[in-house]
Amino acid sequence: MRPIKETHVYEFARNIKVNSLKYKRKEDYKYKVIAIANKPDGKKLKLTLGNKDNDAVVRTLNFGNVSGSELKKLATAELNKISFDGYTGTITGFATPLTKAGDAVQIKDSISPNREGTYLIEKVIIRYGKTYLERINSIKYKL
Repeated sequence: MRPIKETHVYEFARNIKVNSLKYKRKEDYKYKVIAIANKPDGKKLKLTLGNKDNDAVVRTLNFGNVSGSELKKLATAELNKISFDGYTGTITGFATPLTKAGDAVQIKDSISPNREGTYLIEKVIIRYGKTYLERINSIKYKL
C-alpha cells in the first residue's frame, strides 16, 4: 500500500453536501480470519479469529514460517483492519477539497465527536452541471 499523500477534512453541516454513510460497530461485522503458517517441514499451523457464524465472510491468509504468537498478531491486525467502529459508504462534497482515490478523508462531527475518524478514499466520482460541481468519495477502510 502506498503512503497517503493528502488528508482532506469533511465536517458535517459545513462542507458535506450529501452522505450515504453508515456507522457500524466492530461487532456488527461478520468477518472470520483464518491464518495459516506454513512450516519448513510441510506442517501447517492454523488459527481462526472473528465471527463464528456460518454466514460470516472468510478471509484466509497464508504466511511463511512464523511462530504461533506472531501468527495471532498478524491475524488480529487483519481482523482489526476489516472490522472497526466507523463509517462506510459515500460522502459527497462540493468542488473542494480536491480529493483523489488513495487520499485520506478525515470526517468531523460536532454532534457525535466519538464517531470522528480518518478513512481511505477508494474511489472518487466527479459530477458537474451548469450550476454545480461535486465529488462523491467512497470510503470503506478506517486508517
